[in-house]
Amino acid sequence: MIPYYTLPVMAFVVALIRIYGKRCPPLVAILLLTCLAVGMLRGTGLGTDYYNYQSLFSHAPEGIEPGFLWLMQAVKMLGGGFHALLALVFALAFFTKWWTCQRMSLHPYLSLMLCLGFWFLTYDLNGIRQGLALGLIGVATYHVWQRHTLLYWVFALLAASVHYSALVYLPFIFFVGRQCTKRTLMLFAALCAGFLAFNAVEVILGYFGGSELLVLDKIESYGQNELYNENVLYSFSTVHRILVTILIVYAVPRMKIDDRLKSIFLWAALFSMAIYLMFGRIEIVATRLSLNYRFIECFTLGCLPSLFVRRSNRTIVAFLLLVYVLMQVYTVLSIPDGGLVPYRFL
Repeated sequence: MIPYYTLPVMAFVVALIRIYGKRCPPLVAILLLTCLAVGMLRGTGLGTDYYNYQSLFSHAPEGIEPGFLWLMQAVKMLGGGFHALLALVFALAFFTKWWTCQRMSLHPYLSLMLCLGFWFLTYDLNGIRQGLALGLIGVATYHVWQRHTLLYWVFALLAASVHYSALVYLPFIFFVGRQCTKRTLMLFAALCAGFLAFNAVEVILGYFGGSELLVLDKIESYGQNELYNENVLYSFSTVHRILVTILIVYAVPRMKIDDRLKSIFLWAALFSMAIYLMFGRIEIVATRLSLNYRFIECFTLGCLPSLFVRRSNRTIVAFLLLVYVLMQVYTVLSIPDGGLVPYRFL
């Protein structure tokens, strides 16, 4: 359990040193190497999806995403086993997230700290396909910010080839750069209220139910499975997401970043909230689809200290973010049969 709390604390210390205008290359190196060691050298059976992925590696059933299939085949061709696959996927997922934190956040190691909470435990150590897809989405987001249209499509499609849920991220490019006006915010608020009042999933499945789309088939199967069809619309999770969205909508216009990056942060928060509420009657679908936009809040929240001029105030905000991350870690580790406790190396 100790590594799960140690990593975000280490990232916080690095971020704090940088807030005070200092640099600490040795500590950064220790942080990155520790992250890689914890992720790449994890022991047998760690994580609820460990044996599912082991079976996937051995048998490669039909319907698996082509990008992940090619990755497994490449590992096998090079003579690697299942642990080599886990190590490779983690290294790619971690490097893409760290690379994006360095470029899209005013406080890169605060953003990395945010990545090392819920995201690290739930996806980099458990749902590793989505963990890798989120890293690729981070890179795609950087390229759409920089107007590298071709590279945006390359990395967005790579993400979708690893986890089909990333398909919902593809339209994002058409909104980046467009101003989020008060009218837009009111429209999204009304839309979200509508999703709370009406069952959008029933409408979607009723209208498109006859089509043979793989995504719709998955949504329908999850909706019929009692393990996955929990209604989260009126849960603490929804309240938490609404509060974070309100914070982002308030804070982003006041950040000292360019307008195009502001639009990325705002649109991502709005889409994440709308998608979550749209599919909120099927928890696993709401979570997996909305995460592709919610992940961007790691960079958004990492910029919050920049709202303040005094270093003491920036330190307070950074500390509050650390508390937020540690609460996430505690919540994830408190899940019964989560498969992460105790942590063990190979």
